[in-house]
Amino acid sequence: MAALAPVSESENSSPPRQGNPFKLVDPMSMGKGGVDCGLMPTSILSSESIADALSMRFQQVHGTRPKVFRAPGRVNLIGEHTDYNDGYVMPIAIGLCTWVAAGRRDDRILQVHSVHFGETIELSLDGLAGSPRRHWSDYIRGVAAVLGDGGRKLSGANLVIYGQLPLGGGLSSSASLEISTALALM
Repeated sequence: MAALAPVSESENSSPPRQGNPFKLVDPMSMGKGGVDCGLMPTSILSSESIADALSMRFQQVHGTRPKVFRAPGRVNLIGEHTDYNDGYVMPIAIGLCTWVAAGRRDDRILQVHSVHFGETIELSLDGLAGSPRRHWSDYIRGVAAVLGDGGRKLSGANLVIYGQLPLGGGLSSSASLEISTALALM
């Protein structure tokens, strides 16, 4: 699916900048989602503009050009909650996505920044086991653990995650996060 392929590699060559260039803005000024990627409300930005802005932010922090991946949210036209009860469902992708800018590291650490939460976490690929912590990073940890358990040799990575999907809105934001993260880590 084209929507799941790498979106772009930014040609921006500006030097890394000190401080945290990621910011949250007042949700009321942005409409649904409320996250600013540094330009304007995402509802009027093209996919290329979002990818370019995310790439630029990544490069300002990490000093390297990332690859940018995205995965769409979805809705069910029919069959809500029937898929896990052996029923039929007809899901469709929507235009809102979760975006992950990714760059390799030479160690076995995942450094992950969530634009939505304004938070950066680090996970060791050698210590992914354990109970869920009920934190957004559990999705990243789970994807990395499943890929590793499935035989995929993972290396460390810097990830910056930007989501257009409202959390808990029934648009599969967690599935979108997991797919875009899996693509970035592979």
